[in-house]
Formats: sequence, C-alpha cells, structure tokens
Amino acid sequence: MVIASDEIPLLIIAFNRPEKLTQLLDSLRESEPPLILLAVDGPRPNNPDDLMLVQETQEALKFVTWKCQIETRFRDTNMGLRRAYVDAVNWAISRYGCTVVVEDDVIAGPQFYEYVSTMLRRHSNDHKISQINGYNHIPERYLADRSTDSRLTRYPTSYAWGTWERAWENYDSELKWGLEISVSDLAEITKSRVAALRWKMNFSNAYSGRVDTWDYFWVASIWEHNQLVVSPNRNLVQYNGFEDGTHTRRKRKNTQPPIESLEYDERYRPPMYLEQDDIWISNHVFNDTRIGLLETAAASLILEYSRLVKKFRT
Repeated sequence: MVIASDEIPLLIIAFNRPEKLTQLLDSLRESEPPLILLAVDGPRPNNPDDLMLVQETQEALKFVTWKCQIETRFRDTNMGLRRAYVDAVNWAISRYGCTVVVEDDVIAGPQFYEYVSTMLRRHSNDHKISQINGYNHIPERYLADRSTDSRLTRYPTSYAWGTWERAWENYDSELKWGLEISVSDLAEITKSRVAALRWKMNFSNAYSGRVDTWDYFWVASIWEHNQLVVSPNRNLVQYNGFEDGTHTRRKRKNTQPPIESLEYDERYRPPMYLEQDDIWISNHVFNDTRIGLLETAAASLILEYSRLVKKFRT
C-alpha cells in the first residue's frame, strides 16, 4: 500500500481544555497539516463546567489559520477516556486507512507531523511494525546509538503517534492476551520478572476499570503479535499534561527531553532494535523496579477500594 502525504490525517483528541488545544494548534502552524480530524468527547453528567468548556474546545478550530481540510466528531454525551479515544481512532482509520494521532495537551515541534507521516509511508507494508512514535523518552546521552535518527522499541507512546488499519485491527478491547499470559512468558518480553509482574498489574487495573485508559490495551495488542514500534531518537513534541492531565497519575521522575530536529530523509537507515534502550525506558519511564512494583500494588488496592465505594454509593 502506497500512501500519499496529503492522504494522512492528523487526528486531534480533545475534551474540555480549550487552552491546551489552542496551544497545540498554534504549535502546528509551522508544519501545516493538510487534513485535520478533531474528536471532542461530550460533557460529563453532573459537571456544570463541562458544557461551556467542551463548547470552547470545539470552537478552538478558529485558530487553524492555514489552508487545510477539517472534519469533526463532536459527541453530545461523555464516553469516557478509553471509549472516546478508541472511537476516535476507529473513526480516522475507517476513513483513511492510517492516521497520525496527537492529544490536546501536546506541543508539536515543526517536524512531528512530517516525521510520523513519512514513517507511516515508509513502513506501511512492514507488518512487524505496529506504530510510529512522535515522542522520544530517552535523553540523547543515554541512547545506545546516538548516530541514528530512529530506533525500534517495544514501547509505544500515547501522546503523539501514528498507525495503520492493518495494525489497529489487532486492538483487543477484551485484553484477553494481557490477562492470560503468564508472568514467565511476559518476562521474555519485558526482560525482567519484576517488570512482568508490574505489567500484569497494569493490565488488570485497565481491564477492571480501576484505571480508565486505552493504551495498556494497545500495548498488550502489540506485544501479543510480537510487533515493534519505530521511535525517533530525538523528541519531536513536548507533553504538556504531567501536571493537569485527567489521567496522569504521578509526576514524571526524569526530565523530559526538549524538542530537537532530525535529519532523516537523505541518510535514512532502517532502524534497529537495541535492548539497552528499552531497559532504560522500563526502569526510568515505567518504573519497572521493585519499588515501582510495590507502588503499583499499593495504588491498585487504593483504586479498587475507591471503585467499590463509588459503586456502593450509586
């Protein structure tokens, strides 16, 4: 499948933060994506502020000042993070076969859309690749190979990314593989038993609803099919939601790499998988350590207690 750049939409997923969406749109002016899809979840019941904020978020499209095609998916009622996110990606994929995705609390660098859409075209027929990242977790000094523009990783990022219909069709909303895989088998992927135990908790928390998230389902779907992700070796966006993100559960413990530039057109080499990089992400981003395992276990108990209390009260 050959994909033209002007056929790749930029899907923006938003909710009730018009100021965040305005900042994102302002950052996109330099790259001028030619096709924007905006999905905005509906207001939550019994939350009087949402109605106005959601409307202002929808109206933020007036800040798109470059020439482009715009399509919208505005919901009247609230679906919640996981359902709304998956619904939006389904919508974009069903219409265009692939998509670049960005969350509203992101600041896009000038190369973000160009890089992800270029890599979507280059790897469109490589069925071992499930996603293109636009966000890079690893500071340059910790990279196993600093000379390359891209690498392969087992860890997708959820802030700014892209995928194809052939990969997204593997998304398992039942999380069957993630719940059933043994810790020993999962450790073959995560490279440590501690990390495997922690990811088993992540999958359990996501499935039970203790954590309202879509991305653990996607991680499990990628790992189930033994696929990899292409990631830039420099950061092409900044995530702007660590402090006030609706579902950001803890502060980042390491410094976020700044937005930098890549030269990837003329000297592009097929990316390689270097285990050292994934081990760094496991330890420093996902906190797949003994302390992290204890923190996750404690958080799971608290979340389950809160869920039961809420269920009892309703």
